[in-house]
Amino acid sequence: LCQRHHTHVHDQRLIATTHLPDEHGRSVTWDTSPGSYDRALAHRLNAMARAQNERLARRRADTAGRLHAIDAATSRSRTVDTGPPDPWRQLDPDEDAYIDELIAWHDTAHEDLTPWPDPDDLIDASHAA
Repeated sequence: LCQRHHTHVHDQRLIATTHLPDEHGRSVTWDTSPGSYDRALAHRLNAMARAQNERLARRRADTAGRLHAIDAATSRSRTVDTGPPDPWRQLDPDEDAYIDELIAWHDTAHEDLTPWPDPDDLIDASHAA
């Protein structure tokens, strides 16, 4: 553009679109409606802001997902493995069957053992002789 047209475009705040040359060799199409540049600029700025907001929303969602995964992994690692569940915990100690089974187990486990001597039957080594 010559200086005169360049000044006119700025003064009128016009916008142009470039493209491949047409049959007459023209490769610029001007929007000559007053304020076309300002309208296009507002549209472009809004589109850029929307794109930025979408990127930020995706980034926040990704970050939230990663933090959730870290929290889940951390809570799993804080759980102490103490082995299999305690079988005695499931039993109700007031049940007669449980008590009978415990007594029978105790009697069976100890029936082959030699009983401890009565303390009164023990000889004090310091008095023997």
